[in-house]
Amino acid sequence: MAMINAMEPIVKELFEDFQHSYPVSCTCEQCRLDIQVIALNRLQPKYVTSKMGEVYIKTLLLNTQLRSDVVRELAHAADLVGKNPHHA
Repeated sequence: MAMINAMEPIVKELFEDFQHSYPVSCTCEQCRLDIQVIALNRLQPKYVTSKMGEVYIKTLLLNTQLRSDVVRELAHAADLVGKNPHHA
């Protein structure tokens, strides 16, 4: 049985839509991952361990407040990464 942060697949999924509607200065793999990691570090983790966790993740995706929080943190992270990318 594995332990995962349910927020990780949620952030990944919402990031796919986010990057098409928000001006992300660089779309290289490093910057994309940095944006997601920064957002995850600013969001409260929600750990799951079972198959029921998959259902829980799908339920969380229906929560409009949670979606709004994730998008807000993705925007913050995109601004940070845009100003300070790991590559020069």
